[in-house]
Amino acid sequence: MIESARLAYIKTQQPKLRSQTFKNLNQSGQSDASNYGKRILLPSSFTGGARYMMQKYLDAMAICKAVGYPDLFITVTCNPNWPEIYRCLKDKWLNPQDRPDIIAWLFKIKINHLIQDFKKHKFFGGIQAIIYTIEFQKRGLPHAHICLFLSAESKFPTAKEIDLVISAEIPDKEMDAELYELVKQFMIHGPCGTDNPHCPCMVNLKCSKKFPKKYVDKTCVDSEGYPVYRRRQSCNTVEKNGVLIDNRFVVPYNAMLLKKYQCHINVEWCNQTGSIKYLFKYINKGPDRVTASVYESTTTANVNPQNEEMTNNENLSNKTEVDKVKAYLDCRYISACEAAWRIFKFDIHYGFPSVEILPFHCEDGQAIVYDDNSNLCDVVSNPTVKMSMFTEWMKCNQTDAFARTLKYIKFSRYFVWIRKARRWVRRKKPFGAVVDGKIYDTFKDACFARGLLDDDKEYLMAINEASTWATSDFLRTFFVMLLMSNSISRPDLVLPKEEIENICLSHIEKLLLGYGSTLSNFSDMPNVPDNYISALNNQLIMKELSYDRAILKRNL
Repeated sequence: MIESARLAYIKTQQPKLRSQTFKNLNQSGQSDASNYGKRILLPSSFTGGARYMMQKYLDAMAICKAVGYPDLFITVTCNPNWPEIYRCLKDKWLNPQDRPDIIAWLFKIKINHLIQDFKKHKFFGGIQAIIYTIEFQKRGLPHAHICLFLSAESKFPTAKEIDLVISAEIPDKEMDAELYELVKQFMIHGPCGTDNPHCPCMVNLKCSKKFPKKYVDKTCVDSEGYPVYRRRQSCNTVEKNGVLIDNRFVVPYNAMLLKKYQCHINVEWCNQTGSIKYLFKYINKGPDRVTASVYESTTTANVNPQNEEMTNNENLSNKTEVDKVKAYLDCRYISACEAAWRIFKFDIHYGFPSVEILPFHCEDGQAIVYDDNSNLCDVVSNPTVKMSMFTEWMKCNQTDAFARTLKYIKFSRYFVWIRKARRWVRRKKPFGAVVDGKIYDTFKDACFARGLLDDDKEYLMAINEASTWATSDFLRTFFVMLLMSNSISRPDLVLPKEEIENICLSHIEKLLLGYGSTLSNFSDMPNVPDNYISALNNQLIMKELSYDRAILKRNL
């Protein structure tokens, strides 16, 4: 009823708004606004609408552009058998499905606690960004799709590191009985296939989730960018619905998360370009629905010209007038848990950090929103219609010297858009940290300026001392060991700028590749030009070049 009331207001009570570019309005030569422009029926501010979901998808892509690709994709499903739920239903003769409000509240508490584990307690290490979407199953239980963007020092560049975080195998019952029971209860798919051909996942006699998986001895990444987790052939099995199931039916999970939250938590590694757009579109696809139409078929022999003309006119009117509210409501299904979630005003989308929309357009191409009953001459003559965020940014560059040092994409860090005044104003507290009147882009740099972090003096002294007697190869190996152990807080200051030569960086990159890492994993370090590392990608060339020059010189 609440959502229906909001839609009824949007459809009947709100002002009839239209949208058109300023250039087209100026050249229209019309004064009646009701016959020009596109109608706005379901704005992006309406939660769950098509424009809303598209906006969330674009926000996710903007975060991806700023911080890189997500590293982990986690799906968390509510467990109706959580002890907290039964504690609330004790002595009331009720089932969990009878109290969707309790399920919604508890799942929200669990999700908030999980996000705190990722952000504050750094469960997987440092976090750059988090995106999650709440969806609801047909049976009513809520579940969350979470994308984690890890910091450079917390990523999993090798298969061995992925195996430490994600497992797709049944644990040994004798070694860890608790984990064995949790995997058996929450992380087993099926049984499906020949053992259960009527399973919901079966499509054309095949599992739509591609189970059972193949036995794999080592974790790898396939050609499409999807991980293939280690599933060794072992004697560990579980029995489900009278069928013995092995590692081929295990859904990937993290053992510590599974033990702590005791529900279905699917953890997937996803740091590949090929799966990013599919991933973001999947978590912002909106509610499922089925559209069906009933019509009366007619033959051309039974249609007279008058009826045919009326039908064509109706089809033309249907094409020009689209009821977005009706399209949203058609086949809309809301479960009891989703209704409770929306009544409590819980967010169905979460994104960190926040995204500021910065429009750009050609000259006089900004979109103008006006009332259905407005006079187009008054709309065009209004001086504020030419004052968009993009044009005012250009004007601000003409008068402010500091603004000219900023790109448009970084402008909102130091300036705020005042919508009523239609102008940019300098922020009193810009994004970032201020120490002694100087603005630092990161809190890490600010902490160094205040002396709250180590200044790496002991490591600099050790490198300077070793430089008096050690060889260049030893110094590079020593520097790589400091990088891999995260001992140095600011590796970019170890060598002055005039001493950072590309050939030195290429040797450091070569040593890091031997440890399964790369210079790009350390944000403070400069990158190596492509022409210096092209040979490093060829293992044959590297082996041919890895000879001892001293021994070779003596033999000659």
